[in-house]
Amino acid sequence: MHIGSNSKKEGSMHPLSLKSWAIEVRLKEIEKLEFINQLALPEQHLSSLNSKIMSRIRSRAFFETVWELKHHPTHIRYVFMSVFFYTRRSEIIDE
Repeated sequence: MHIGSNSKKEGSMHPLSLKSWAIEVRLKEIEKLEFINQLALPEQHLSSLNSKIMSRIRSRAFFETVWELKHHPTHIRYVFMSVFFYTRRSEIIDE
């Protein structure tokens, strides 16, 4: 039976230290940021949107299922996803 890297079993596995865990989390956030940057979002258009509207769009995109998102017209789906990733990018940078 395999035990995860942050569990102990008969002294063979060592728990991740807090420092290494923090580094691992940061690396994952960097990967997310690189992915979002590759999307080449239209930042000029997105930055001019009202923050309340952007928040509502992001919330709707976040809570809809993939099935629901896929059934929107393409231009609506792109707005949802662009706003979601634009705001997520800001969150990652601000952390």
